[in-house]
Amino acid sequence: MAPEEAALVAVGRAVDASGAPVDGAAITVQTIWPGRAGGRFGCTGSYLVGHWTVVTTADGQFALDLRLTTPRAPICVVVLGALSGETTWRDTASVVTPFTAVTQGAVPDTVRFDLRLAR
Repeated sequence: MAPEEAALVAVGRAVDASGAPVDGAAITVQTIWPGRAGGRFGCTGSYLVGHWTVVTTADGQFALDLRLTTPRAPICVVVLGALSGETTWRDTASVVTPFTAVTQGAVPDTVRFDLRLAR
């Protein structure tokens, strides 16, 4: 399989224990290839092929355009969230999904992750 550029949009929201949005939460997204179910975070793979970090907005929202160049296979996407100033992950979410090949006029798939960051 030849590598090809592929994309996926990861969006989500971080809330606290009461359901209020968390402003400034640290969100880390890791992509692992080839993705399969299992492992500590719900999915796993052989190679870490992407790593992004973003901070939530005042409404707790985050969004990332994930682009990779890998051979065509499902990707494990793990999202971890921590409260501002903390080093402990408070919640994680994961999915195994194929990314959409980047071609003229193609719109990447979107995956939503909702995190509860309780103390």
